[in-house]
Amino acid sequence: MTRRPFVRVSDSLWDDPDLDGLNASEKSNAIASWVAVLGYCHREKTDGLVTSKRWPRLGTARGRRLLLRIGWAEVNGAGYYVPKYLLWQQSRADAEAASAAGRKANAVRWGSPKRNPDRRSEPESPNRNPENIYGVHRGNPGYPRAPAPARGPTPTPPPLGQCGTCHRTGHDSADCPYMGPPDPDWSRLRSVPRPPDETAERGAALARELMKRGPAEPDPEDEIPF
Repeated sequence: MTRRPFVRVSDSLWDDPDLDGLNASEKSNAIASWVAVLGYCHREKTDGLVTSKRWPRLGTARGRRLLLRIGWAEVNGAGYYVPKYLLWQQSRADAEAASAAGRKANAVRWGSPKRNPDRRSEPESPNRNPENIYGVHRGNPGYPRAPAPARGPTPTPPPLGQCGTCHRTGHDSADCPYMGPPDPDWSRLRSVPRPPDETAERGAALARELMKRGPAEPDPEDEIPF
Protein backbone atom coordinates (compact mmCIF):
# COMPACT_ATOMS: atom_id res chain seq x y z
CA MET A 1 0.00 0.00 0.00
CA THR A 2 1.47 3.33 -1.03
CA ARG A 3 1.65 6.29 1.32
CA ARG A 4 -1.30 8.62 0.92
CA PRO A 5 -1.92 12.13 2.30
CA PHE A 6 -4.42 11.07 4.98
CA VAL A 7 -4.47 9.27 8.31
CA ARG A 8 -6.78 6.63 9.73
CA VAL A 9 -9.37 7.84 12.24
CA SER A 10 -12.08 5.64 13.73
CA ASP A 11 -15.65 6.38 12.63
CA SER A 12 -16.75 5.96 16.28
CA LEU A 13 -14.14 8.33 17.71
CA TRP A 14 -16.77 10.51 19.36
CA ASP A 15 -18.03 7.51 21.36
CA ASP A 16 -14.58 6.30 22.44
CA PRO A 17 -14.62 5.16 26.09
CA ASP A 18 -11.59 7.36 26.84
CA LEU A 19 -13.80 10.40 26.25
CA ASP A 20 -16.67 9.38 28.53
CA GLY A 21 -15.74 11.77 31.31
CA LEU A 22 -15.62 14.83 28.99
CA ASN A 23 -18.42 17.13 27.97
CA ALA A 24 -19.19 18.06 24.35
CA SER A 25 -16.85 21.07 24.29
CA GLU A 26 -13.97 19.10 25.77
CA LYS A 27 -14.57 16.25 23.29
CA SER A 28 -14.42 18.67 20.38
CA ASN A 29 -11.15 20.20 21.56
CA ALA A 30 -9.55 16.82 22.23
CA ILE A 31 -10.55 15.33 18.87
CA ALA A 32 -9.44 18.40 16.91
CA SER A 33 -6.04 18.41 18.60
CA TRP A 34 -5.77 14.64 18.15
CA VAL A 35 -6.30 14.88 14.38
CA ALA A 36 -3.75 17.71 14.15
CA VAL A 37 -1.15 15.60 15.99
CA LEU A 38 -1.79 12.57 13.76
CA GLY A 39 -1.48 14.67 10.60
CA TYR A 40 1.85 16.11 11.70
CA CYS A 41 3.31 12.70 12.58
CA HIS A 42 2.15 11.19 9.30
CA ARG A 43 3.36 14.08 7.15
CA GLU A 44 6.79 14.26 8.78
CA LYS A 45 7.11 10.46 9.21
CA THR A 46 8.02 10.70 12.90
CA ASP A 47 6.32 7.41 13.91
CA GLY A 48 4.34 9.22 16.64
CA LEU A 49 6.98 11.63 17.97
CA VAL A 50 6.31 15.37 18.31
CA THR A 51 9.04 17.81 19.18
CA SER A 52 8.56 20.23 22.06
CA LYS A 53 8.89 23.13 19.60
CA ARG A 54 6.10 21.81 17.38
CA TRP A 55 3.73 20.65 20.12
CA PRO A 56 2.35 24.13 21.06
CA ARG A 57 1.36 24.73 17.41
CA LEU A 58 -0.91 21.66 17.11
CA GLY A 59 -4.55 22.08 18.06
CA THR A 60 -5.52 24.13 21.09
CA ALA A 61 -3.94 24.41 24.53
CA ARG A 62 -7.05 22.95 26.13
CA GLY A 63 -7.10 20.08 23.65
CA ARG A 64 -3.43 19.24 24.23
CA ARG A 65 -3.97 19.13 27.98
CA LEU A 66 -6.89 16.76 27.48
CA LEU A 67 -4.76 14.47 25.26
CA LEU A 68 -2.19 14.19 28.04
CA ARG A 69 -4.98 13.66 30.58
CA ILE A 70 -6.72 10.77 28.78
CA GLY A 71 -3.42 9.13 27.72
CA TRP A 72 -3.59 9.73 23.95
CA ALA A 73 -0.27 11.58 24.23
CA GLU A 74 2.62 11.24 26.65
CA VAL A 75 5.61 13.35 27.59
CA ASN A 76 8.83 12.10 26.04
CA GLY A 77 12.43 13.13 26.61
CA ALA A 78 12.59 14.85 23.16
CA GLY A 79 9.08 16.25 23.38
CA TYR A 80 5.86 14.24 23.21
CA TYR A 81 4.87 10.80 21.98
CA VAL A 82 1.65 9.12 20.74
CA PRO A 83 1.65 5.61 22.26
CA LYS A 84 -0.81 3.92 19.85
CA TYR A 85 0.29 5.72 16.68
CA LEU A 86 1.86 2.70 14.94
CA LEU A 87 -1.15 0.54 15.82
CA TRP A 88 -3.28 2.22 13.12
CA GLN A 89 -0.95 4.45 11.11
CA GLN A 90 1.79 3.65 8.58
CA SER A 91 5.38 3.63 9.84
CA ARG A 92 8.21 5.48 8.17
CA ALA A 93 9.85 2.26 7.00
CA ASP A 94 6.61 1.02 5.45
CA ALA A 95 6.04 4.36 3.71
CA GLU A 96 9.52 4.37 2.18
CA ALA A 97 9.17 0.74 1.05
CA ALA A 98 5.82 1.50 -0.54
CA SER A 99 7.29 4.54 -2.37
CA ALA A 100 10.19 2.45 -3.70
CA ALA A 101 7.79 -0.26 -4.87
CA GLY A 102 5.66 2.37 -6.60
CA ARG A 103 8.63 3.84 -8.45
CA LYS A 104 9.70 0.39 -9.57
CA ALA A 105 6.21 -0.44 -10.80
CA ASN A 106 6.05 2.81 -12.77
CA ALA A 107 9.42 2.09 -14.34
CA VAL A 108 8.23 -1.37 -15.39
CA ARG A 109 5.01 0.00 -16.83
CA TRP A 110 6.31 3.12 -18.60
CA GLY A 111 9.94 2.16 -19.24
CA SER A 112 11.31 1.62 -22.75
CA PRO A 113 11.32 -1.91 -24.26
CA LYS A 114 15.16 -1.95 -24.22
CA ARG A 115 15.28 -1.51 -20.44
CA ASN A 116 12.27 -3.75 -19.87
CA PRO A 117 12.18 -6.72 -22.28
CA ASP A 118 9.12 -8.20 -20.54
CA ARG A 119 6.96 -5.18 -21.29
CA ARG A 120 3.95 -6.04 -23.37
CA SER A 121 3.70 -4.23 -26.66
CA GLU A 122 0.64 -2.09 -27.21
CA PRO A 123 -1.90 -3.37 -29.75
CA GLU A 124 -1.36 -1.96 -33.18
CA SER A 125 -3.90 0.56 -34.38
CA PRO A 126 -6.20 -0.69 -37.16
CA ASN A 127 -5.24 2.36 -39.22
CA ARG A 128 -1.66 1.09 -39.40
CA ASN A 129 -2.65 -2.26 -40.85
CA PRO A 130 -1.91 -2.26 -44.61
CA GLU A 131 -4.71 -4.78 -45.15
CA ASN A 132 -7.32 -2.45 -43.66
CA ILE A 133 -7.39 -0.11 -46.63
CA TYR A 134 -10.97 1.05 -45.99
CA GLY A 135 -10.32 2.23 -42.42
CA VAL A 136 -7.34 4.48 -43.07
CA HIS A 137 -7.18 8.16 -42.27
CA ARG A 138 -7.67 10.12 -45.45
CA GLY A 139 -5.70 13.12 -44.26
CA ASN A 140 -2.44 11.18 -43.89
CA PRO A 141 -0.80 10.51 -47.26
CA GLY A 142 1.46 7.88 -45.70
CA TYR A 143 -1.32 5.33 -45.48
CA PRO A 144 -2.71 3.50 -48.53
CA ARG A 145 -5.85 4.85 -50.10
CA ALA A 146 -9.02 2.93 -50.86
CA PRO A 147 -9.19 1.55 -54.40
CA ALA A 148 -11.21 3.45 -56.97
CA PRO A 149 -14.57 1.93 -57.93
CA ALA A 150 -14.57 -0.24 -61.01
CA ARG A 151 -15.77 1.45 -64.19
CA GLY A 152 -17.92 -0.12 -66.87
CA PRO A 153 -16.84 -0.72 -70.47
CA THR A 154 -16.28 2.34 -72.61
CA PRO A 155 -19.24 2.78 -75.02
CA THR A 156 -18.28 2.36 -78.66
CA PRO A 157 -19.42 5.04 -81.14
CA PRO A 158 -22.18 4.05 -83.60
CA PRO A 159 -21.18 2.96 -87.11
CA LEU A 160 -20.85 5.58 -89.81
CA GLY A 161 -24.29 6.74 -91.06
CA GLN A 162 -26.21 5.34 -88.06
CA CYS A 163 -28.04 7.46 -85.48
CA GLY A 164 -26.66 7.20 -81.98
CA THR A 165 -30.16 7.54 -80.42
CA CYS A 166 -32.44 5.24 -82.40
CA HIS A 167 -29.66 3.34 -84.21
CA ARG A 168 -31.28 3.92 -87.59
CA THR A 169 -29.75 5.25 -90.76
CA GLY A 170 -30.61 8.32 -92.79
CA HIS A 171 -30.16 10.92 -90.03
CA ASP A 172 -27.96 11.67 -87.03
CA SER A 173 -28.68 12.19 -83.34
CA ALA A 174 -29.28 15.95 -83.77
CA ASP A 175 -32.15 15.37 -86.26
CA CYS A 176 -33.55 12.17 -84.74
CA PRO A 177 -37.39 12.22 -84.91
CA TYR A 178 -37.62 10.07 -81.78
CA MET A 179 -36.10 12.83 -79.65
CA GLY A 180 -39.20 15.07 -79.95
CA PRO A 181 -39.23 18.75 -80.85
CA PRO A 182 -36.09 20.67 -79.93
CA ASP A 183 -36.15 22.99 -76.95
CA PRO A 184 -37.15 26.56 -77.88
CA ASP A 185 -34.57 29.27 -77.86
CA TRP A 186 -35.89 31.38 -75.01
CA SER A 187 -33.31 34.10 -75.63
CA ARG A 188 -35.00 35.00 -78.94
CA LEU A 189 -38.47 35.29 -77.36
CA ARG A 190 -37.32 37.74 -74.72
CA SER A 191 -38.48 41.32 -75.46
CA VAL A 192 -35.85 44.02 -75.53
CA PRO A 193 -36.70 46.80 -73.02
CA ARG A 194 -37.01 50.32 -74.35
CA PRO A 195 -34.49 52.95 -73.32
CA PRO A 196 -35.52 55.11 -70.33
CA ASP A 197 -35.61 58.31 -72.39
CA GLU A 198 -37.93 56.80 -75.00
CA THR A 199 -40.28 55.49 -72.34
CA ALA A 200 -40.48 58.89 -70.65
CA GLU A 201 -41.12 60.63 -73.93
CA ARG A 202 -43.97 58.27 -74.85
CA GLY A 203 -45.53 58.76 -71.43
CA ALA A 204 -45.35 62.55 -71.71
CA ALA A 205 -46.95 62.53 -75.18
CA LEU A 206 -49.82 60.36 -73.91
CA ALA A 207 -50.37 62.73 -71.01
CA ARG A 208 -50.53 65.80 -73.30
CA GLU A 209 -53.07 64.06 -75.52
CA LEU A 210 -55.31 63.24 -72.58
CA MET A 211 -55.13 66.84 -71.35
CA LYS A 212 -56.27 68.13 -74.74
CA ARG A 213 -59.34 65.89 -74.68
CA GLY A 214 -60.47 67.28 -71.36
CA PRO A 215 -62.42 65.43 -68.69
CA ALA A 216 -64.52 62.59 -69.96
CA GLU A 217 -68.28 62.76 -69.51
CA PRO A 218 -69.61 60.27 -66.98
CA ASP A 219 -71.56 57.33 -68.28
CA PRO A 220 -75.08 57.16 -66.80
CA GLU A 221 -74.82 53.41 -66.52
CA ASP A 222 -71.82 53.80 -64.21
CA GLU A 223 -73.77 55.87 -61.70
CA ILE A 224 -74.74 54.08 -58.49
CA PRO A 225 -78.35 54.72 -57.47
CA PHE A 226 -78.95 55.66 -53.85
